[in-house]
Amino acid sequence: NILLKKKDDQKGYIIKIIDFGSACFKDNIVYSYVQSRFYRAPEISLGIRTYSQAIDMWSFGAMLAELYTGIPLFPAESEEELLGLIMELRGPMPLYMVKEGMKGSKYFKDDGTPKEHVALMPRSKTQNSKDKHRLDLDEYAKMC
Repeated sequence: NILLKKKDDQKGYIIKIIDFGSACFKDNIVYSYVQSRFYRAPEISLGIRTYSQAIDMWSFGAMLAELYTGIPLFPAESEEELLGLIMELRGPMPLYMVKEGMKGSKYFKDDGTPKEHVALMPRSKTQNSKDKHRLDLDEYAKMC
């Protein structure tokens, strides 16, 4: 959930993230299942217990990309598919994240390459949507 508030000088907006349903203190993480799958950060999918507010920025970025393209950035039906879609767009998963995650060995081999079940399922592009591989977020920010 995002709030936009026009700045007092009428130039630009203040953006506030307001959904605190799973909020916790940085040093006292109490939830292992957080974030809706389409907006879930890799740290959560891999089971990394030391996540930070960076996962909120990941979700926010995925939401902005969806607003820009007209389709979800990572429309996954499973954790395996989500990780595959993330790697398709961002490249290989960093080995340190694979090693740190409690579920890293479920999805990746010891050398960090994805296991066979972490595969991409080709999806057709929605009519009138923009290609997510050609995002120009600077252009998008100017339109806002």
